[in-house]
Amino acid sequence: MQAENRAGVYVVSKIRHAPMWRDLQTRLPIISSWINDGRPDEIDFSEAWPRYLREATNSIAMIVYVEGEDDLKGGMLEIGAGLAGGSTVYVVGNVRQLVTAKLHDRIILTPTITEAVTAVYAMLDQVPPSNDPQQRIGSWVVDVYGMASLLDLMERGYRCIEEVLELGQVLGVPPSMVSTIMNRVYKRPVGDLRQEVSGVVLTAMALAEAAGFRVDDVVADELHRIHSLPREFFVAKHQEKVIAGTSRLTGEENRA
Repeated sequence: MQAENRAGVYVVSKIRHAPMWRDLQTRLPIISSWINDGRPDEIDFSEAWPRYLREATNSIAMIVYVEGEDDLKGGMLEIGAGLAGGSTVYVVGNVRQLVTAKLHDRIILTPTITEAVTAVYAMLDQVPPSNDPQQRIGSWVVDVYGMASLLDLMERGYRCIEEVLELGQVLGVPPSMVSTIMNRVYKRPVGDLRQEVSGVVLTAMALAEAAGFRVDDVVADELHRIHSLPREFFVAKHQEKVIAGTSRLTGEENRA
């Protein structure tokens, strides 16, 4: 029997992904109360399960997210409740337990959370709050590498330095000058994060102006390029960084 007064989006994943859903809740009508319930050992499941299944049954749409070798356990009950209530289920990742259930006409396989969220907005007849490049790249980092990678400011710093060095390589800046500039910078007082980020962006704009192209155009092209490549391509590149010792993250952070 389908649920009455269906509303909102129910999300299904391992509990460790709750911070990702809480962040997304600021932009999407997520009704899953489990994302605020804490660790498994803090939850009274005799009370929680009826609540979870009621929310799943009453949802208009559901987003199911699995990473790597994740196994859904109770999540399978939530998926069943959502389907029984008439919810459309968007699945991100390989839910091995679904098997032939993947053929259900209201189970839709989507490559990334970004695409699932976009589909849900369309289903709800809503316009996403923003489609600006910064939010798009943030969502992409979460989709590919996990929330831990996005929120680790030191890791973000590593990646920025790598890109700046690759830019210098394209321009023919010799390694000796890189060392000279690095030594000078690190002898000076530490600056302010917001100011330094703006300095990087403004300096890149000046370089683009000198080179005869617009930053907006090349950013749009790059966003299109990275979204056209499979997640495995970037995971493999990240593993190369891990092996080389140039990343703080191993790719296992979101599997704990």
